[in-house]
Amino acid sequence: MKVDGEINVTVDGSSTIRFLGSQYSGLNMEGTAVDPADLGTHETKVANDLADTYDFTYSGPATTLNFKLVAGTGNDLYLPTVEVIPAQAGAEAAMAEKTLFIISI
Repeated sequence: MKVDGEINVTVDGSSTIRFLGSQYSGLNMEGTAVDPADLGTHETKVANDLADTYDFTYSGPATTLNFKLVAGTGNDLYLPTVEVIPAQAGAEAAMAEKTLFIISI
């Protein structure tokens, strides 16, 4: 994927969206629930190819989250998998407990 590429993920409520990283990626990713980048911005390049991940945590009702690629140190995003991990009752909001969906791109 290139700059300005977007991924939309529909969630049933509070969730962690986990992206498997690549050492060959070089863009930044902004996560948006309501306001631009309100879920934060992450570098997509990781040290350990296909092992390291980067997460966005959303707290709220069912919605569609948007992840947009913005300029970084390179020109591409390599994205092997995306996991949607619903929050578990009684679990820490910043830590998801169980994977329900894995989306391969």
